[in-house]
Amino acid sequence: MAKADATTTTATPDLCTISQDMILHIGFDDTDSTCGKCTTHLAFKITGHLLKNPDTKFLDYPLLVRLNPNIPLKTRGNGAVCLRVMARNHEKIIQDIRQLIEKESAIGMGANPGVAFLNGALVPEALKEFGRV
Repeated sequence: MAKADATTTTATPDLCTISQDMILHIGFDDTDSTCGKCTTHLAFKITGHLLKNPDTKFLDYPLLVRLNPNIPLKTRGNGAVCLRVMARNHEKIIQDIRQLIEKESAIGMGANPGVAFLNGALVPEALKEFGRV
């Protein structure tokens, strides 16, 4: 049995040791409709796009956020996606993701996509409180 080589593993950057302004949170939902498309598949495409840039590092796995199934107005998959990356070129990333969401969403079939971007590691208390409502 071969021994594991420490040089072959990549560690996730520690949030405490990196510059806070390099962190970008990306959240999106409602890119699908009852007729088709899929928010998680779009997350796969966005993730692939981000991985092509060697200056962009993921801080975590993509998160699938399950939404309340009792809400009558829900998307087909009833889930949102959150991506967290470390990068210097936030403006370019934001522009690229907006274009991908416009291009790959089921807008003509009833989707009403939303995307949110947050710079920095810490989520403001006001935003946390809004999420609890």
